[in-house]
Amino acid sequence: MPVALGLPTPKELAVATQAARESTWGMKYPPKRLAPLPGWIRVKFYSHIYKIRHEMLPDMEGEVMLHPNGGLDTRRVCRLWNLEQCAPVDPERWIPVERADPNWLSPLAIRVLSERNNCLLFIEPTPLSPSTAHKRAFREAAIHLQTSLYLFSSLSVSITSTTVSSCYDCTKRGSSVVLHGWDWLDKRTKFPELFRNIFFLVLWPLSWMIAKTQESAMGKYMESTSKSCRKRYRRTMQSYHVLWMKEQMHWFVLMLCMGIMAAGLFWLLGALDDARYQAMALLRQPSVLARAEASGGIVGGGSMGF
Repeated sequence: MPVALGLPTPKELAVATQAARESTWGMKYPPKRLAPLPGWIRVKFYSHIYKIRHEMLPDMEGEVMLHPNGGLDTRRVCRLWNLEQCAPVDPERWIPVERADPNWLSPLAIRVLSERNNCLLFIEPTPLSPSTAHKRAFREAAIHLQTSLYLFSSLSVSITSTTVSSCYDCTKRGSSVVLHGWDWLDKRTKFPELFRNIFFLVLWPLSWMIAKTQESAMGKYMESTSKSCRKRYRRTMQSYHVLWMKEQMHWFVLMLCMGIMAAGLFWLLGALDDARYQAMALLRQPSVLARAEASGGIVGGGSMGF
């Protein structure tokens, strides 16, 4: 079944499940998962079959509703974790189970596969289709880009605040030694020279403005009274805050525009994929009906084989 671009991938859901599981490790009485309701069955997903062999914890687990006759439509499992396909695994032989209908598990198959653990084990068959692989790769790249922009924005705010606080302290003490926000690149880490130069080029205009403001404030402080100096310094700091706010607004507008563009692209690709899937289904339906009428068969009903 087609996978939407706007929904989280199984890898993202597995990371969230592991984080929730680790958050309960320090609890004295961790919460326990309740037994499935009547007519439901527990399902577990493993990213690789070796995890089943070594009896490792599942990447994800949940409950799905059975058909009234006791069978299971495996497309419900796919929708639960946004899988393209899913294959049940034999817990005794550790191999995927072959089925006559890839979207159906008979009541007998469910009884045999869940006899050992009272649950069904699933994996996602590989390789994935090119469409699904491209969607997941694009979504992962977009998430990494968003995280990188957020980290660089936080870093720029931290460096700017360090430089401003150093200028303020130097103005109060009358010292000419200024601690720049990028000094930690040389003192605490072995940062490559290229990145140090990049940070210098990006922050040099801001440093020049601060240096000019400091020189003006110090000269006027020596010429005027302490009261007038405090007033001028206050006005200088206010103008600097305005410049700093403008710079942060540029970051915010950039991230907002990229987010809107990414959301629009996600929606467009998802709509195109759903339209393609529905068109293919409509094109295939007349041919299926024609073959059934020609053979004298009855349309409907599926294989309930194991």
